Amino acid sequence: MSSSYLAFFAFLAAVLVALPIPWHWRARNIPTLSIMGWLLVTNLIYGVNVIVWSGNVLDPIPIWCDITNRIRIGSQLAIPASIMCVCRALEAIAANRVVHIDRKTRQRWMIFDFVMCFILPLVFMALQYIVAGHRYDIIEELGCQPYTYQSIAGIFIVYFPPLLCSIVAMVLAAMAFYHFFRHRINFTAHLQAANPALTARRYFRLMGMALVVIFWNTSLNAVNMVVNVSTGLRPWISWENVHSDWLRVDLYPLALLPPQFVTSLYVYWFAIPISSYIVFIFFGLGEEAQKEYKRVWAWFRRVVLRRRDLPKGTTSLPVYAPRYPSKATSSFNSAFEPSKDSGMSTHMSSSTLALPDKVGNVYAMHDLPVLSHSPTTPTDLSTSPSSTRFSLSSVAHAHIMPPPGVAAPRPFSFPSASPTETYISDASRFSHHA
Repeated sequence: MSSSYLAFFAFLAAVLVALPIPWHWRARNIPTLSIMGWLLVTNLIYGVNVIVWSGNVLDPIPIWCDITNRIRIGSQLAIPASIMCVCRALEAIAANRVVHIDRKTRQRWMIFDFVMCFILPLVFMALQYIVAGHRYDIIEELGCQPYTYQSIAGIFIVYFPPLLCSIVAMVLAAMAFYHFFRHRINFTAHLQAANPALTARRYFRLMGMALVVIFWNTSLNAVNMVVNVSTGLRPWISWENVHSDWLRVDLYPLALLPPQFVTSLYVYWFAIPISSYIVFIFFGLGEEAQKEYKRVWAWFRRVVLRRRDLPKGTTSLPVYAPRYPSKATSSFNSAFEPSKDSGMSTHMSSSTLALPDKVGNVYAMHDLPVLSHSPTTPTDLSTSPSSTRFSLSSVAHAHIMPPPGVAAPRPFSFPSASPTETYISDASRFSHHA
């Protein structure tokens, strides 16, 4: 397989598994942080190794191999141990042994999780040195690999602890499902009482992630142990015999390796990226993740792009919406109320039109009259009260204050010829323009 594809898979897995880290960090969820952290670092190591050892088996950076091999050995135990901690917490909540997670209980759990997820892998790194027959191996395209002296001691020190953590995690997950089916009627209420931040959806998301990852890693660890043991175990004679040539570095071009062995190497290599994709599917596509993505995008628009978010209900274009007239304009609008009678003369009625105060993101609304007409008889006009009558000249000379920052509109007047006809046409044109 091309090294460019391998590097792409590794770095993409590193980016995806890093996305859910911020909100899990705020929640102080040590087991999930441990899973994501170990997967992130291991994927970065895989990507760098593929780039450096693409098509060669040189040894340009020995110190890099020494450090990264220790980290990879620690991740072999850290990931199953972290999943075991997740399953332990879920089983304790489902079994109703935890009525309410108070501060003291949370601190005790955090200490236990920290020891299992970080301290125990460090001890595992140191113990692997006991069965390290030589410094490390370098395989073409895959880079430096830790070496284990295949013996009874190597099985119990290197292969058995991760497998044991995986088995314990599966047992705890099965017990959690058993307790869930027993208390499924009031299970949601019990979750809220134990931990208000843990909903039923989050609970099953954690359980699903733990089960998928643990089955995947357990299968690979078991197959890896069987393959290594099937070639035969070497006798453990003494410490001096095992470490007699410890500084040796073995180099393996792919052309010299059996095809089946190369296939097993690639399958075991893909275990870490695939585990990262599984974690992202469960934690990076949920409701909390979508809220975090929106928050990050809003921050990016505000800080990097220097764009201010529009208030809700507004757009970048002017919006015209009618509203009821305010008390300040009631006296003005009362003169424009339509008459109930019918005739040939003209009365004015009014409604309101919302116009933008200025071009921008915030709009202030101003009431402007929209003119319309209703015919009345001359007799009704003469008998109507003077407060409801007006002349054409008063309408022509009425001033409507423009919004702040907008130039005053050009005044209009009615021509002397045929005032009623011209008045109606101007009023209708004004309404059409608005």
